[in-house]
Amino acid sequence: MTSTFVAQLRTIAANSTSELDLRARRGAHAESLIFDRSVAVKQDWETIYHVCVEGFRELCLLDTRLHEFEQNLYSPQSKTQDRELLNKTQNEALGLVIDRCLTLLGSKVLLRPGLKAVEWLVRRFRVHVYNTDVLLATFLPYHETPLFENILRIVPSDRFVSGWKFLAPYHKEAASVPRRVVIYSATHNDAFFSLFNDYVLHACQEGVAHSSLLRFWGSVVVEAVTGRLSQVRNGRKEVQKQRTEDVLLKILPLLSEGFEIKDCPEFTVTCFTIVLVLAGGADLGDQVIDSLMMSIAPFIAEETSDSRSALACLAILVTKKTDMRVPRNVLDIFINTDDIGRRLSDLLKVVPLASLFEALISSATFALKPKNIDKRMRIVECIFHVAEDHCASATKSRLLAPLLRKLFSTDSTLSAESTRLMYLLQTLAGSSKFSPSFSHAMSLAGCTQTEVEGLLQQTIESSRQPLLEDTPMELDNLEDESLQNSEEAEAMLVSLPPHTTESSFLASGNNRSPLFHQLTRTFALCHKNSQLLERFEQLPLWNKHEGKPANLHFTFLLRMALGAFATPQRNAALRLLSGIIKAESLGPLQALIPYITVLLSDNSQLVRRAAVGCMAAVHEAASKEGNGEQITAQTVYDDLGMRNVKPLQSAQAVKILGQVYLPYLEEFVLDPTYIRRMLQTTFTGNDRTPSSKAGDIELKKSTKQALYDLLAGCALECSLLRVKIGILELLVDVHKVGSLSTSKILSPILETWASLNQEEAENAASSESLSLDQIDAVVVRLVNARDKDAVEHILSMLIEDRLQPRAALVNAFFDRITGIWKDMHHESQISAALRLFDMCFSKNSAQAAGSRHVLHAINLSTEILAAMLDRSFSGLAEMQTDVPPRKRRRVSHGRESIPKDLAFELDISEARLTLALELVEDSKPQGHLQLLGGLFEVLIILRRLKDKGTSESPYLLNLCLSSILAIIDNARKSPRSTIDFSIIRTDLVTDCVRSSENPQVQSTALLLSAALASLAPDRILHSIMPIFTFMGKSILSKDDERSIYVTNRTIDEIIPPLVATLKKQDAKKLVHSTSSLLSSLVTAYDHVPQYRRAAFYQRLLSRLGADDFAFAVIALLASRRHAEDMSSFFASLMADLSASTQLLTFRKLVELSVDIFSEDPHDAVPLLDISRMSSDEKKEQEALTLLEVASKLLQSKTLKAQVKILSKSDEAGNETFWVEFGVCMTRVLSMLKSQKSSHGSLTPSTRKCLSSLLELPSLADLLKIMPNLLQDMAQSEEGQQELQPLALRVLATQLQHTAPSSRDTKTQTQAIAFLPTLQHTIRSTDDEALRHAAIACVDRITEAYGRKNPEEVISASTALIESEFGLDSHNERTRIMSLLCLASTTEVLKEGSVPIVVQALPKVLRLLESFLTRQGESNTSEGRAELHDACFTLLSSCITHTPFIISDESITEIISLSYRSCLAEPDEVSRKEARLETLSLMAQRLDLKTLVNSLSQAWKLAVASGEKVDGEAITEFLDMLSQAIERNSKSAVVGAADEISAFILDVLDLRRLIQERDNADKQAHAETVALSDIEDVERRLHELGIVFIYKLNDTTFRPIFEGWVNWATRKNSGTSTSAEGILQEDMARLARQASFYLFATHFFATLKSIVTSYASYLLPSVNDVLQSAIDGASLPVRGTKLNAAEQNSETKPSLHIDLSEDTGLQLYKSTITLLTTIATHDADGFFTSPSHFQPLANLLVGQLGLASSPKSRSKSTPVGNTKPKSKGKAKSSSSLRGMIFDTVIPCIVALATAVQDVPPHHHVLNHLLCQLRRSPSAAVRLASIRTHMTLTESSEVGDEWLQNVVLGQSSTAATEVGGGGGVAVGGAGETMVYVNEMLEDDDEEVEGAVRDWVRTVRERVGEDVFEF
Repeated sequence: MTSTFVAQLRTIAANSTSELDLRARRGAHAESLIFDRSVAVKQDWETIYHVCVEGFRELCLLDTRLHEFEQNLYSPQSKTQDRELLNKTQNEALGLVIDRCLTLLGSKVLLRPGLKAVEWLVRRFRVHVYNTDVLLATFLPYHETPLFENILRIVPSDRFVSGWKFLAPYHKEAASVPRRVVIYSATHNDAFFSLFNDYVLHACQEGVAHSSLLRFWGSVVVEAVTGRLSQVRNGRKEVQKQRTEDVLLKILPLLSEGFEIKDCPEFTVTCFTIVLVLAGGADLGDQVIDSLMMSIAPFIAEETSDSRSALACLAILVTKKTDMRVPRNVLDIFINTDDIGRRLSDLLKVVPLASLFEALISSATFALKPKNIDKRMRIVECIFHVAEDHCASATKSRLLAPLLRKLFSTDSTLSAESTRLMYLLQTLAGSSKFSPSFSHAMSLAGCTQTEVEGLLQQTIESSRQPLLEDTPMELDNLEDESLQNSEEAEAMLVSLPPHTTESSFLASGNNRSPLFHQLTRTFALCHKNSQLLERFEQLPLWNKHEGKPANLHFTFLLRMALGAFATPQRNAALRLLSGIIKAESLGPLQALIPYITVLLSDNSQLVRRAAVGCMAAVHEAASKEGNGEQITAQTVYDDLGMRNVKPLQSAQAVKILGQVYLPYLEEFVLDPTYIRRMLQTTFTGNDRTPSSKAGDIELKKSTKQALYDLLAGCALECSLLRVKIGILELLVDVHKVGSLSTSKILSPILETWASLNQEEAENAASSESLSLDQIDAVVVRLVNARDKDAVEHILSMLIEDRLQPRAALVNAFFDRITGIWKDMHHESQISAALRLFDMCFSKNSAQAAGSRHVLHAINLSTEILAAMLDRSFSGLAEMQTDVPPRKRRRVSHGRESIPKDLAFELDISEARLTLALELVEDSKPQGHLQLLGGLFEVLIILRRLKDKGTSESPYLLNLCLSSILAIIDNARKSPRSTIDFSIIRTDLVTDCVRSSENPQVQSTALLLSAALASLAPDRILHSIMPIFTFMGKSILSKDDERSIYVTNRTIDEIIPPLVATLKKQDAKKLVHSTSSLLSSLVTAYDHVPQYRRAAFYQRLLSRLGADDFAFAVIALLASRRHAEDMSSFFASLMADLSASTQLLTFRKLVELSVDIFSEDPHDAVPLLDISRMSSDEKKEQEALTLLEVASKLLQSKTLKAQVKILSKSDEAGNETFWVEFGVCMTRVLSMLKSQKSSHGSLTPSTRKCLSSLLELPSLADLLKIMPNLLQDMAQSEEGQQELQPLALRVLATQLQHTAPSSRDTKTQTQAIAFLPTLQHTIRSTDDEALRHAAIACVDRITEAYGRKNPEEVISASTALIESEFGLDSHNERTRIMSLLCLASTTEVLKEGSVPIVVQALPKVLRLLESFLTRQGESNTSEGRAELHDACFTLLSSCITHTPFIISDESITEIISLSYRSCLAEPDEVSRKEARLETLSLMAQRLDLKTLVNSLSQAWKLAVASGEKVDGEAITEFLDMLSQAIERNSKSAVVGAADEISAFILDVLDLRRLIQERDNADKQAHAETVALSDIEDVERRLHELGIVFIYKLNDTTFRPIFEGWVNWATRKNSGTSTSAEGILQEDMARLARQASFYLFATHFFATLKSIVTSYASYLLPSVNDVLQSAIDGASLPVRGTKLNAAEQNSETKPSLHIDLSEDTGLQLYKSTITLLTTIATHDADGFFTSPSHFQPLANLLVGQLGLASSPKSRSKSTPVGNTKPKSKGKAKSSSSLRGMIFDTVIPCIVALATAVQDVPPHHHVLNHLLCQLRRSPSAAVRLASIRTHMTLTESSEVGDEWLQNVVLGQSSTAATEVGGGGGVAVGGAGETMVYVNEMLEDDDEEVEGAVRDWVRTVRERVGEDVFEF
């Protein structure tokens, strides 16, 4: 088993860095930009600083911003700053400063001082390692200079990843980076694109950007964006859309942040350019364009250099929108920009602004409003002013069209918008420059000239010019473009030569034919036009007239199809070629098969479809026999570029085409990869296609060979690179056909391609629009794993320098070898690996790097690794390095001097050995046991080399030892080790530990020694001992394993016998006896290295005895190190101890804290230096420290894990822990109890100890031990009985916090098993505190686990119900806790709690009633409130879960008690919440009918018969009923409708009830109910009524409503004969009627017109009220006559209303308000019926006569002081006249509005009003004229009223009303008479009101209607 010693050594090795490697540090120091390596390595920091700071100071003279770095980066203190010694946070902070400095230096790095300044950053701060991204980005603008090559040289190779990986090849070759590489990377490498953009953006934000950087970035990013957009244009529309969105996601954030930068013009202009590129190259949506426009628009606010560019950018962007409008923000900026007209005029000369003008006009007129019309129309007028002289007629028409469309879409021609638009259009129409453009504008707007002229009221001049003009800067005309293309095509056709000496465009050496390129340009112009294409086909150049096959023609078409041309051109070429094949005799066309095969794999489906047509045509032509004279086959093959290819026989061609191609033509069209799979199936016989038809291919071997030869020959002979690559891709997976493999046959292609240099390869690839990477990737696939010699052949070519491939191709070769390595034969792997190993040391850097990469990337077998090791150290073993001692001397690099030739060989051999060992380490040496002997041989050789004068190589030693260690570690894990111990040289390992000065070598050797010791102790122990013979003094302070080992041995051998002796002498004074020893060991804490401390003290405790000394060591450490947090150290110290030992240590620490305060301290004296004489402050400080430490000891995760394991096992040994746990609990609880009286400052720390203690056991374990703990406390003789309540409260707290997460069976079982104990405690104890704690525990257990065992829970709950220790207890707190516990039980058991509810409910109601009736008890109000809340909580639980068991009487009682609860004072928030929750639950859970019946009963008991009426309590009843109605279905509500209706009537009768009580209270001088309370109740009742009505249909509700009306209006029963009784009954009727009318008002106002018909039930009673008001006033109004039907006795009012009384006045006001509401919402003509209208009109107008009532005069202000009120605003006032004006007049207006469609009704009203002119009362006359004024000013009926009664003629109906005398009444004539008479009124106010009305009529009508 691995020892702690071994584990710690392994940790050291894992965390070590190379900072101790002197060679590596010297190499890093030599990296310089301006000095040669040989010079830089010898420089000291003082020299470097002097040189560099001189350049920096020169730069500060040029740029003062650099002064900020004088005090940090270039200060003298920076000479000693080493970044490798800084932590991560410090390095990040330093990196930010360096980044800013580098960016500032970016513009000056080409200067010598700038380079010096950067040199310091490289040498001292190693920016090329830590700030690589910023360094490369800073120097990237100078990528073509030698300076950038130096930068690449010093940057480590592992930094060229992600965004900078494109620089890796140039880092290896130390070459400059071409611009195209940067552009390509920015286009295709997202990481680089984002990184460089972020760098420039940050530089601009910080204000440190410079012109060189911005110009370079601008050119790169614009080309990159253009390239990215060009990539997304291929594929389906959905694919293009997705790709476009991806590109925008990378570009738009850059623009968004870029446009926020306002002080960098060059950056802003680049952003504008990017926007234009996006607009031109991407299909942007309107939302994207709008967001861009909003970002650009702020730049035009001020006239700067950017504003002109911003305007131009906006003008171009808007042309790309489908919705020709600009965003509102942009429009506002244009509006608020000064001198915008002049700037637009200037810009119009160079940029077309027609679309921008149109968009601005459309946007400005889109949402015209009176508040913005001035600003918006100014910009419109400004645009037309600019366009007047600068735009063509067609453009002006486009600008006029939006105005015309807006004008015709405006609703009213009288609005301000229309007026302003018409004025502008009239002005433009009158202008000679705009008038001719109106014709086309009207056409664009979709309106006629007649309509426009009618609106503008002027004639518009017809256009004499054509609608479209050829003007500059207008949008391109497609026809002009087509015409231009045709003319250009004609010119091209004419320019073509009629003859040429060329016979084929595919022949070898004809790749760059000028004629071909001329023909391609001509074909590109002709292919879309059939006539031009026909002319192209008939060119004399093709020699078709000679009757010979036009080979030049069809080779041109074939090359067009194969070239990198547009898809439509290639498709057209293939269609022409297909037609030629069908129409002409071209010879053996099977030669076309390779080319068409390549086309079948093309990415374009259109091209593949055309190629399929060609293939079918070839098959048809090949199938024909004898086509006349034909050209020889070889000639055709020569013309097709296949000079040395054996021709395919016609029969074979037909067979091949018939079986391989024709059956799968549709598949070829759909899938470009199908042809490759088909060819593989054809040649190999393995069906790789998904089609079942592929199995039908049956070709002879010779036919297959012929097809294969044809394709391979074409690939070899064809001069087109696309054809070669295409055939290679098709055949590369075919291993062989015949005797030779594909890789060998096609190897000439590989060799030819490899022989090209960079320029030749780029030219070849670019000529056919191919990428080098694409070609390289295909070509290297010829290296096949199944070919034994393929890899060897390639490596041989590279080694022998037969080829000098490009670096990229070499990398591709090596990548291919890596990819196929696992598939190679083992023999090939061995030979290839050894060749690669040798190539690693090649002078060719690309080959060396690639070989190393391959070896590190592949899996190397044991044989290969062994061979490499053997090859690497064989030279070292044979090397003779004996040197005479006198010639040995030290040199600078630390190696003793040896002959130069031997030194050279030694360096080479060390390099080979280093690589071999690195490969062994990378190959996981633990799996290569056979390498053990070779590795020890390496150790032997290295030992000999050192003995013979060479210096030690720590790196090689560490590699070798690490590999051996891995093998040994793996062998130790194996149960059967097969190691040959004879080859193990432990002495060499020991020697490495002893003699090496390198810490890494020592650590690895020690790890290996430990591993060997555990594997073969008999072989290693005798050798490992000499390690410790070199110990020095102060061994504890040394940070090495040897010192610790000696220390450990000392502890192991001395301390155990010493402790045993002391125990024998006096075990009780063991701590005293060992105090000096313990003190010395604790004092050594500072000397022991930190990472060794835990192990050191763990060993110390194991030898001392942890049970006896752990607390002592911890107490000593904690006491002496107050300022330090030792918790983590103590946790690690106790980690390996048993749980019981740790708990014992905890208890002893707690007891030690108590011992501090004892009269005779025991252990506190030697450990803490505390005596009886010590100060209390010191004692408390030490005690606090101990308690804090003790609490943290138990928080260890290790300890908790141990306790968890103990709880799962039932072993007898666990008893020790639980006994100790109980003792600890008792001890801590006792301390808490005692601290209440003394040392209270220790209580928080003691509570922490208790909390930590309780976190150890699970809840189940705590429940399990609690009975025994309680029993022990009860039986204790030390007074621990008082701790029982405290223990149970602790348990209750744990149950509350832990139970929700502890739902396992064990915990549930223990909790339920504990219930009988608690029940017994509740029944038997006399301690109320203990009983309270027990009830709390029952409550918590019931909540968590009660559902699992209802019987036990019910049994425990019964104790709270039946006995006097629960609900019947005399202790208030006990009753409250019992109620809450029973509530919890009910919540948990739900329906199962029926037994509890049955017993508890009566007692709960009794308790609640007692609470509400008790007076003057000693209990505090707070306690009673808690009892109240607890009662309602239990009631809520019962209602929620067992509503079916609650009787109707109980429900009634609960509701009654709720009412009384609300009456009780004070009604606290908690009490109200508890009560409302109960009522809400009743509404949700109880049957609706039952609830309503109980509510009615409770109403009778609590309200009707009660002593006090409380509005809030009644509102709670109504809220409950509303919730119940909303919850229940419509059918349930209908079923209980009668009961609900009855209850609503009860509540509506509240006014009557209160009125009677008020009369009684007034007599008894008691407090009455406030009117506001009644109104609140009625408002809530109104809402309830609407909720109720919504649940009913008309059939159900109409009878109910009729019943309500009858209830409200029923006459006196006649039971009372006395005057007082009759008066009381009348008052009761008035109160009911007033309440109901208020409800009806809300009813009609809410449901509006759909219930207007219900008014028929109310009109009789309403008319009765109105008539009674008139009769009661005893003032008949002159002129308001009732007809005979109205004067009979039946219509006499049965009511007697006294408006001087509040009851009568309230009824009157509610009646008028009701009528107003009904009339307002009359949409069905209810009041137009004469039977409804006539009586109501007479009565309503008659109400105006009340203005002269004596009651009015006696209580109101004088008539002249009353002013008319606005409509609908009734003001509560004692003035009857004021009420008439406020209510009656709006009611008349509402009635007139309702009947406005019946003019005779208006005449009737007018007649009645005009009759009031004869009233002797000025107030009445004033009321009539006020009514006229209000009717006239009304927006709903004013126009109709004027038309009918002021401007109209007398009607027949009016005549009839007038009495049949033939004189028209109610019309304009009577109105004229009325006005004339009223103008002569004696009352000034009346006369003034008439004149006001006359003035109002004149203003409304527009003329003087009344003639005076």
